[in-house]
Amino acid sequence: MAKGRCKSIQIEPGTGYPLGACWIEQGKIQFSISLMEEPDCKLHILSGKIKRIEYSDSEFPSYNEQEMVIPVDEKYCIGDVFSIIVPLEEDKEWYYYYEKNGAVISDTYAQQIVGRELWGKPVSKNQIYHKVKNFDLNQRISSRTKISFQELLIYRLHVRGFTKDPSSGVKEKGTYKGVIEKIPYIKSLGINAVELMPCYEFSEVKDCTWQKNYPVSSSITRPYFQEQEDWKLNYWGYAQDNFYFAPKASYAAVPDNCCNEFREMVDALHENGIEVYMEFYFAFNTNQSLIIDCLHFWQKYYQIDGFKVNQEWIPDKLLATDPVLNQAKLFTWDWNITNCYPDGRVPKRKHLADYNDQFMNAARRFLKGDEEQVLSFTNVFKNNPEGKAVINYLSNTGSMTLMDMVSYDVKHNEENGEQNQDGTDYNFSWNCGVEGKTRKKSVLELRKKQIRNALMLLFFSQGVPLLVAGDEFGNSQNGNNNPYCQDNKITWLNWNDQNKNSWILEFTKKCIQFRKQHILFHRTEQLKGMDYISCGCPDISFHGLQTWYPDYTNYSRTLGILLCGQYAKLSRNEFEKDMYIAYNFHWEQHAFSLPNPAKGKKWAVLVRTDLENEQELGDGFEPVSGKTYDVPARTVIMFIET
Repeated sequence: MAKGRCKSIQIEPGTGYPLGACWIEQGKIQFSISLMEEPDCKLHILSGKIKRIEYSDSEFPSYNEQEMVIPVDEKYCIGDVFSIIVPLEEDKEWYYYYEKNGAVISDTYAQQIVGRELWGKPVSKNQIYHKVKNFDLNQRISSRTKISFQELLIYRLHVRGFTKDPSSGVKEKGTYKGVIEKIPYIKSLGINAVELMPCYEFSEVKDCTWQKNYPVSSSITRPYFQEQEDWKLNYWGYAQDNFYFAPKASYAAVPDNCCNEFREMVDALHENGIEVYMEFYFAFNTNQSLIIDCLHFWQKYYQIDGFKVNQEWIPDKLLATDPVLNQAKLFTWDWNITNCYPDGRVPKRKHLADYNDQFMNAARRFLKGDEEQVLSFTNVFKNNPEGKAVINYLSNTGSMTLMDMVSYDVKHNEENGEQNQDGTDYNFSWNCGVEGKTRKKSVLELRKKQIRNALMLLFFSQGVPLLVAGDEFGNSQNGNNNPYCQDNKITWLNWNDQNKNSWILEFTKKCIQFRKQHILFHRTEQLKGMDYISCGCPDISFHGLQTWYPDYTNYSRTLGILLCGQYAKLSRNEFEKDMYIAYNFHWEQHAFSLPNPAKGKKWAVLVRTDLENEQELGDGFEPVSGKTYDVPARTVIMFIET
């Protein structure tokens, strides 16, 4: 059946794959969808310029040129998949949707969504339709450099919040183009990979009628329709109503051009030597085939280098051994390598990585001086197992920022409108003496020292460092560790903090640069703690105030780590220099015995975090005389062999 000026067409049976709508040859589009128990559906195909009008829940999108309606017929079904090939003109833009008895059935494989162009606007299913895309892979000009986990430095950002604040100084704020404008800044940090929080098409309007008894703060940015008090924004993007194959239109400067803008962003990052990873939150009971198809799609058509996925709905082995994804980096909470490779044939080149809070929790507790944390930190410091990498971070979604970690003892989520009941209570943070903002000099200096200490913990451990955007210049969320509904100054980066906290930015850059220059801090294999090359020293050793005697007692807050340069070969006859890091997170000064340097060598101070005797990376060496060295309270000092 056809309406309007639609001429008679010859429909052919489709192949059933791929699902969604795609051009399969010149002048032909295949429409395929799994309808399961929805046999009485109709496929609506439309073309022409869309009439930009408001419509009620019961109305369908209106077009002014052509519409055809094709009933689902069992003769076009392969199993539960309805699949047809329709001859259509290539010089037109085509839209479609499926409908049953006046209700729209979503095509979860749709590659572009029309109707969600305005951020925060409530949209019903009947107001959403799908656009047929015609991807031309020959247009791709970017070349990707494969970066090993050993060399990786990841920067995690939210596309909208990264540049939405006026202080960002970009032209297209809160968009993919805004990210492009900030690439020179990202490169200046020394970063070589970007992780994007959900930027596929999700519903950002959250129905909160269940929260009617909770007063909602007026600071929460309201959705498009202000009168709906029971709606909040789902700022992060972890939603149940998702189109996983479509870039988020409201993140584009021109929403109808969202696919091209997303590709341009990825291309621009690749051209600057930066890999691109996408985070996917697959909702409850998501089909496993859809998950695999989704990752294949983004890798093929957008050249995405890796994916962070939640692993509830898909077996480890299915992802880990997928042949199409074996060059992509895959991040999830915890890979079970035994399940992934039951025959024991673990690939030498890693492409899997654990991505969880283990390092963050251990590092934060060690930093603040909690009891029984020395042994825990030694484990996460050297953690670099066979078969998978480990991602280390000090903050992430659902935790306090780096600045808030040293400024607040407890969470402050009152602005979320849930009476501060949401978000974790286990922050492992310490306010350094005053809760929140203060002008007290001693507190500010201690916070400054603790941030420098924290960055030393992160960048000089063996795992892959991940930095959350804004932490490098002291971004604060006012103690909110769960700002899922905050689309405002709480979550938008304030780029003026670059000047205010320039000391964090510069120290971060120096740490990144020093790490990249010294493979001692990013080895390809797990450090063994043994002298397996018979050079007289193990690859890594742990020490207490007395060398070779690490103190793992519950009251210990001191640790020394010696990294032997003989195990880090630079060339045939050249090796790294030995490094020794002394951590004192006690509130009192301690004298550390130093390991005996190699014959003819001496120790020199490379960097120290205490402000009274501040020494930055790159400032040169301070020679050490004697066999002990006084490490001030809550201070980290790194020594280098000279």
